[in-house]
Amino acid sequence: MINWQAVLMGYGCGLVIVLSIIYIMLSTQNPVWFLRMVDQLEHRIITRMKKHKKRYVRSRIQA
Repeated sequence: MINWQAVLMGYGCGLVIVLSIIYIMLSTQNPVWFLRMVDQLEHRIITRMKKHKKRYVRSRIQA
């Protein structure tokens, strides 16, 4: 069984890696790849919301 110390070590390592990536990204001051990823994610969320809204409106009209 995994004890809490092993979990804490994994959490700490992951935190250091993520903070390093964020520091590198912000220090270059040109995170084009990150902005592109955020734009794609935003586009997916908006299209899913629109599709869900259309389904919801159709079901309300038919009821």
